Amino acid sequence: MKHLSSLLVALLLSGMVLYADDAPPKKVLLLKECINIAIQNNTTIKAAEEDKQKAMADYRVALAQRLFFIDVNIKTDGYTKTNFPTVHSDWYQVIPYVTSNQVEQVWLRDYFDKYVQPQPSPFVKTLTRDYDLGITTGVTASVSLYNEKKAQNQALAKTNLNIYKIQNKKAIQDVVYSVKNAYCTYLMASETVATREKMLKSNKDKFRMTEILYNNAQKSILDLSRAQYDFKNSEVELQKAKNGERAARTELLRIMGIDEPGMDFNLEDFNELPEVSYSLEQLNKLAEDNFPDLQLVKMQTQLYKTRVDLEKAGHYPEVDFQVLGGLRNSRLDFTSFKRNFYSEAWKPSIGVNFVARIPIFSSGMVMARVDSANAEYNKAKYKEKDVTISTRTLIVTQYQSLLDLKKQIEMSKQLKEDAEKHLLLAKKSYQSGTGTQVEINEAIMSFDNAEMSYQKAKYDYLMAVAKISSIVGLGEDSLCKK
Repeated sequence: MKHLSSLLVALLLSGMVLYADDAPPKKVLLLKECINIAIQNNTTIKAAEEDKQKAMADYRVALAQRLFFIDVNIKTDGYTKTNFPTVHSDWYQVIPYVTSNQVEQVWLRDYFDKYVQPQPSPFVKTLTRDYDLGITTGVTASVSLYNEKKAQNQALAKTNLNIYKIQNKKAIQDVVYSVKNAYCTYLMASETVATREKMLKSNKDKFRMTEILYNNAQKSILDLSRAQYDFKNSEVELQKAKNGERAARTELLRIMGIDEPGMDFNLEDFNELPEVSYSLEQLNKLAEDNFPDLQLVKMQTQLYKTRVDLEKAGHYPEVDFQVLGGLRNSRLDFTSFKRNFYSEAWKPSIGVNFVARIPIFSSGMVMARVDSANAEYNKAKYKEKDVTISTRTLIVTQYQSLLDLKKQIEMSKQLKEDAEKHLLLAKKSYQSGTGTQVEINEAIMSFDNAEMSYQKAKYDYLMAVAKISSIVGLGEDSLCKK
């Protein structure tokens, strides 16, 4: 019966193993996949893209101000007064038949003008007392021949567009770095869970051995109680590690811009660490050309320099050229408004104009604006110098960290191997009853510290490479040799 029970247990375990083998493997989520997903979903990148589109539209506005404008215009003009009625009454035709005396004809004409000819309102009479009122309608094409303000506004819009392009690039690089950081944090948290599981197994084995030795009167009740405490403490530490892993997973998914997929996945392991293939001077040169923060501050300095030139443009003249074509009615008829729409009342009108504006005196306003813009420009130059020095310092710090972390990884790896050997010896010694619980606890703690130190050094190295990659603007495939 005893052998039959053992056989049933063996068959059950075999079935569980077969079922586990048939289970589909977990998907390996690569770092590049996470980066691509985050770039597609990140709202900061989308907002930066909208800012770039707005800057492009502003540049087109500034450019259009220096090109042709075509408008339909309707304007009134004053013309030399003629003192003739707009439309003669039929009574004027009978004057030569009434009298041949020239004086009488003039008297009759004046009489007809005052009492027979239709009269406009008193307001119109007052308005047209010294001149005839006409109207011109047509198409006007104008272009700016010389306008320094418009030229500097275009340069300002172009610089602003370049700034938003760099900000868009910076937003992408910031997201890439954030994904790398979250990915490595999650990977380190997963390995921490694996380490805590090893510690739990070690403390569980120690607790079982202590029970056996206690039953054989080789260990005291105090040793058994201590072993049980260490085992329970390992369970707590494992749970803490799992909580940290869950938080790291949530943060990675948040940065990627997706909800919980509802499935388990593994991360790729970086067994072979990348090695930067550029020298320190080469990295500094690449950072000067590609680091978004440094590019931004340089473009902002250029922006403030353009603003100085824009304010100085207040001293320069403005010249526009206009071509007009249309129809003109040089004398509006206010007695019968419909007569103004007769074709004989309108004549073709073509004109060419040069419009120039020359500033002479502004009470010091232009120079005050120039001084204000110069102060902002000088502040921008100081900031550019500060960011340049900070960038070089950051490159040197990260590069030196790579060298130090590489040595630390080699030493931690060797220390981890030594601690693992020491733990095995301590377990055997404790199992045989010759070792103490203090010795095996120290061995477990030493292995735990060595494992965690090795993991931290490895992921600090990966994040230092990622930081240098974001500074110099090169992908890790181009920056490093595996």
